[in-house]
Amino acid sequence: MEKVFNSAKCFFVWGSLLCLIVAVSSCQRTPKGDYTTEETWEIAHQTEKRIIPGMTAEEVECIVVKSCASSFTETFYVPVNGISGFEYQVGYKYRIEVLITHLANPPQDDSNRRFALKKILSKEAVK
Repeated sequence: MEKVFNSAKCFFVWGSLLCLIVAVSSCQRTPKGDYTTEETWEIAHQTEKRIIPGMTAEEVECIVVKSCASSFTETFYVPVNGISGFEYQVGYKYRIEVLITHLANPPQDDSNRRFALKKILSKEAVK
């Protein structure tokens, strides 16, 4: 009888531990709602036609963006009118500060990020 009791006790302890691990690991560490971050971007002086996965099904005119947010430079594409408050002009390269709103519940078939100009740091004509 004592052996059965010890088995049940061991099962209870291991079961409780497993439930605790599952409960702790399922906690979300990301914000529950929308949140905003800032990045510095370098914008190229010319545009390219691109299909942007998750945003467009057809080729659209895009600005070429290099993010300066990390130790390596990431290049990506944003539609020419994709940064609120920013009027891009071909022939100029820019360095800008951008506010990025990360949407918790983005519209279907649309990006989960919205971009808004915070400040133009530099604008330089390229010949």
